Amino acid sequence: FVHTFTFRNEARRLAATYNGDPKAEYKAHFELGVDGVFTDFSDTARTALTEWLNKIGYLERLFDDSKSSGQSMGVADK
Repeated sequence: FVHTFTFRNEARRLAATYNGDPKAEYKAHFELGVDGVFTDFSDTARTALTEWLNKIGYLERLFDDSKSSGQSMGVADK
């Protein structure tokens, strides 16, 4: 497993590559195959992860599979 740290929301802490968008940094790391992240901004991390999973079609496949198998997918979001 690969976990990276520490992700921040402040534009001054982001590489110029991300144009002040912290979600772009998360998504770039998800694209590289990172398994997890450490952050003080879990709401930003969760939003970026959800957007990235939607982009690659993972959530749609996950919920389609659960409907066809009759299982419910419990996702805790706090």
